[in-house]
Amino acid sequence: MKTIAYISVTTDVSGNFMRHFNAILIFVLFSFVSSFEIADEIKISKRFPKSWTQLSKTQNGFVVYDPCDGSTPTIKLNNFFLSINGQHESKEHSIEKFTRLSDSSYHITCDNSELSIVVKWLDRSKSKALWTIKLNNSLSTHIYKMVMCPTILSHKFRFIDNPCSTEKIGEEEFLSVENH
Repeated sequence: MKTIAYISVTTDVSGNFMRHFNAILIFVLFSFVSSFEIADEIKISKRFPKSWTQLSKTQNGFVVYDPCDGSTPTIKLNNFFLSINGQHESKEHSIEKFTRLSDSSYHITCDNSELSIVVKWLDRSKSKALWTIKLNNSLSTHIYKMVMCPTILSHKFRFIDNPCSTEKIGEEEFLSVENH
């Protein structure tokens, strides 16, 4: 909702001051309103899933793991934002650019290039992909790798639940996804 305050000033000098004041007020309001940037909608490929679930690597392949403490990490996209929902916390990032690099890989740039993500399909059935997430800040660069599956296909993977109904218990240990 926009609220515009109108200031009324009277003068007895045949209204000249009022005309100049109104012109200045309109110019200032126009300058203020035009300084706001409206985010452009990013066109994400229709073939690229918008909702992803993290997979964990075991000796027998990949699984969907539901930890005792927190929830299974997910990533969700729309044409403006990318939300990374970690095991304990979530963060929303403003998408700047979505680029298809090849038939099997994509690049997503967010937050004034502070977040750079490369998504590469690991199989022909497009059931799992390696997400390489590079976070740049003024002090350092961090790189995280996760194997994710489109959430709609998560039922194709074995599910491991680590329930903790009465007290917190240790989480499962999984293999590194470095060599997927």
